[in-house]
Amino acid sequence: MHYPLTTIYAGRVEGIPFFHVNPGSRALTIGTYGCNLDCRYCMNQHLLNEPAFFFDLDPGQVAAKAKLAGCSLVSFSANEPAVSFEYFIDIAQACRETSLLVGCSSNGLFSERQIERLAPTIDCINVSLKGPSDAFYREMCGGGSLKRVLECVRTLQATGVHVELTTPYVPVITREQMLAIAHKIAAIDRAIPWHIFRLLPEYKLTDSERTRIDDMVGIRERASGELDYIYLENFAGSVWLDTLCPACQAVLVKRMSSRGCGGTFLESRLTGGCCPACGRPAGLSLKGGAAIDEETPAPDTRTAYIEIGGWTNVVEMGSGTPLSPREELPLHDVMSADPYPGDLVRGADAWVTRIGRAVVERYRPALVVLTYAQPAFVGRHKADGELWRAFVQETHTAVSDFLEAVDYDYLVIGLGDLEEVRGSINLERVIGGIASADEGIACLYHATAEDARKVALLPGVQRVIARQELLSAIPYASGVEALGDYFVIPEPGYHFLALSSSSRYTYRTPSLDRLVPAWASFEVPGSLAGVRQALTKRLEGGQRLALILVEGVGMKGFPFPVTAGMDNTIGGLIPVGACAHQFMIISSGQALFAPCFAYPHWRVSPQVNPFARSTPPLESCLTRDAMLGGRGVCSIGNRSIFTHAAFPCDLTVECHCAGLHNYGSLVVMPS
Repeated sequence: MHYPLTTIYAGRVEGIPFFHVNPGSRALTIGTYGCNLDCRYCMNQHLLNEPAFFFDLDPGQVAAKAKLAGCSLVSFSANEPAVSFEYFIDIAQACRETSLLVGCSSNGLFSERQIERLAPTIDCINVSLKGPSDAFYREMCGGGSLKRVLECVRTLQATGVHVELTTPYVPVITREQMLAIAHKIAAIDRAIPWHIFRLLPEYKLTDSERTRIDDMVGIRERASGELDYIYLENFAGSVWLDTLCPACQAVLVKRMSSRGCGGTFLESRLTGGCCPACGRPAGLSLKGGAAIDEETPAPDTRTAYIEIGGWTNVVEMGSGTPLSPREELPLHDVMSADPYPGDLVRGADAWVTRIGRAVVERYRPALVVLTYAQPAFVGRHKADGELWRAFVQETHTAVSDFLEAVDYDYLVIGLGDLEEVRGSINLERVIGGIASADEGIACLYHATAEDARKVALLPGVQRVIARQELLSAIPYASGVEALGDYFVIPEPGYHFLALSSSSRYTYRTPSLDRLVPAWASFEVPGSLAGVRQALTKRLEGGQRLALILVEGVGMKGFPFPVTAGMDNTIGGLIPVGACAHQFMIISSGQALFAPCFAYPHWRVSPQVNPFARSTPPLESCLTRDAMLGGRGVCSIGNRSIFTHAAFPCDLTVECHCAGLHNYGSLVVMPS
């Protein structure tokens, strides 16, 4: 029997979050849809209120894909498992039969009968303890009971299930009420990890104030006398994610926060499950003996500072670890006075222009790169075509305002039109391997010729290309070890369902245009891969240049006069349909940038780039050409913490968003 999974995603256990279960190991997160609460602040409400696509996998397929992705745990965490209980139990049993651990995230409102079946089936659970009272549950969550949740926690822990707790800290909860929650947890067991989760203004609380980080720090300091492990999460740069020994405060497990929920594992210092300093048992669950999976940070010696609602933290880019703040941070006055308003918000692209103008006025770089993403975000995630056109017009105004304010030559490129979704291509259901898919191209890993044949027959598939066929058609490529066995090209209007797919519904996908528009004050390069060479030559001639990339518009929607069309294909075979690929091709000058295809969690030798998520910063590219020539380069964008990897330079300013959730701004500085 196949089950309607909306989410299947391979990541780290820390992202669920489980901080005390096999630190650093991999987990497959799955989920269906629906919930038995209606929390006014819910950040996963898109799984309840938006159309969803379904993977339709059977329990055995879920277990097999978890194994292929290197996971030791499968966790039902995308929605409330109590409302999809039979699905969850069936999948959990199949996973247990293949020696996988099983966990879930839940609000803890299981029935007594469900708890009886749940306890022997799962190894771990993270329970969201929503608030301080039954009244809070009624008013803010639409039902539920604090007493019932606490009873669930006691029962599951008594049966040997590892329990962690998360409390979304909403501004309507006072410090004293949070301390009362800490007291209730301590009454069960002071060693239960407590994750305090900074809530962003979501769903029905969009007008609410953002949770103050200093309030969270104050709660942690006061509650630490009652609880051994308290973590502060859901903001980038948190320095409160390390697991410390309750006896001597030595670091047992080191983590960093690059964005939202959970953290990124960096290092375990445990010795036989004990503190290396004093020998005290750490109290971490190492069930199943899964090996700790330590990754080597990507080589990135730059520093950055994160600006979040008045709170600033300086970090090392390669590992994300905090550093001592500099006396003077570039543009700090501008960033603190002009925070990024968020994705899908009017003014998001105008913010890029304001920051870009400030950068040019202050530093006068020879090359400035600006990326405007809102037409793509709105077009993909909102059904309203008029709204998309309004955002395109706003981007046109923002770009025009920038060019009028600076005396630079310019190249403006539209990265492609959008096509209304006609259907989904469920890759995971028909292949024995696993798939990595961006908007426009999919790559099959651990795939056979039979897998490729099945995929080629699926509705919406235009073509399946073997790896060697593609590599023989292009002059060169780097990182080919990261490529899968086959590439899948969809027909216009189709998107993929793969392990890397977002759980958010998309109303439009890239049109897979073979030509994309450009508007320039000079001769336009013939292809995206030709931009690097053309701009480097002009920079060597002493010109000041602005490279401007606009997502979500192509020949049909380009709001500027089209000077020429540019080739948007890889070797003439594949039209490039995802901006991550386009950014890297434009910057690197390569016809294929292989690491974009390699979903990082199943690469043979993965490299951590905690802020860009997938690809390490380019070492040979347009912006580095200019820097090596002694020319200043700056990049500004709202393409969700990706600009600094595609266009590494003297100074990068970008929004710090993930999954359309706004975590602030990131300013990347030279080392």
